[in-house]
Amino acid sequence: MGSYSLISADSHINEPPDTFVERVPASLRDRAPHVERIDDGDVWIFETGAPRAIGLDSMAGRKFQDYKRSGHSYEEMRAGAYDPRARVEDMDQDGVDAEVIYPGTGFRLASMEDPELRLACMRAYNDWLAEFCAEAPGRFVGLGLVPVQDVDAAAAEIERIAGLGLRGVVLPALPALQYSDTFYEPLWAAAEEQQFPISFHIGGLRGRTMTGDPGAVLSYMAMGKLALAEPVSMLIFGGVLERHPGLRMVLVEGGFGWLPYFITQMDATFVRHQYWSGAKLAEAPSFYFRRQVQATFIEDRAGMAVIDLIGAGNIMWSSDYPHSDTTWPNSRQSVADQFQGVADDDRRKIVAGNAAALYGLG
Repeated sequence: MGSYSLISADSHINEPPDTFVERVPASLRDRAPHVERIDDGDVWIFETGAPRAIGLDSMAGRKFQDYKRSGHSYEEMRAGAYDPRARVEDMDQDGVDAEVIYPGTGFRLASMEDPELRLACMRAYNDWLAEFCAEAPGRFVGLGLVPVQDVDAAAAEIERIAGLGLRGVVLPALPALQYSDTFYEPLWAAAEEQQFPISFHIGGLRGRTMTGDPGAVLSYMAMGKLALAEPVSMLIFGGVLERHPGLRMVLVEGGFGWLPYFITQMDATFVRHQYWSGAKLAEAPSFYFRRQVQATFIEDRAGMAVIDLIGAGNIMWSSDYPHSDTTWPNSRQSVADQFQGVADDDRRKIVAGNAAALYGLG
């Protein structure tokens, strides 16, 4: 596909139930993530941790009042969540030319405790995703998973999946060891060498899970977007983006209306506290942000008012299909409503141009 007018920089798949069981080595199959039917709904079962319901991962096309977290099955979700041909049909219905593909339950793999099983499952996911994307060249940009706990294995997997046609990696936003630590240098170097953007997706608050009373659940969901302040500040203040000028990072699904304030706070913090802390940067933090960081959003009316403060070149629109925040099947109308009064050149960058440039789409 040679011309793009609307690219979703953050969409998702729901991994088919046999993704891991059928692809990991035989010795690991009885421990691999798999799907079971519980209380009239499908859930993913992992070796440790609570079952993971699939409801909110597959609400595309439903009314808000019909959303449900559990009690939802694969038979009830849109086939476009896992079938590439059906996916293209849904994209065409929505007027979306291409999508950057993020995991569904695959996010959970990063927290698996057994290193061998974790890597095997990530490789299984990456292989499946590469096959999915190959069904519609030019329409899908696949992002792989790598184990941040083992940077040598992560670097090797980046090299492997580059050969499969994947175009970036998704990392957990809040790892046990802070990303400013030099432990991660081989990972950053490998991503930079392969020209792989590194993505940090919302979905966690350290020490918290999406459980409890309704107030606790909704607070978790809202505050998780702001948690993306941690990885971007770690990579900037830790000098990672300075040492690796070719490295690009993406803050995914957090919106951008809050970012101008946070960027100015990073600058002010550096000016006041660089000396006693020993922090050393050749430029202000805002320089590295504008040079190397992108942020995605779905609907952000506050952000529309501050585009000039962050820069249109650092923002990418997304539909979040098929998740519960998706604009499908009304993405074109959502974009038209949000971008009233925005300069045409800025709009083109945000809804397609920036993503096309970042991921090498023609």
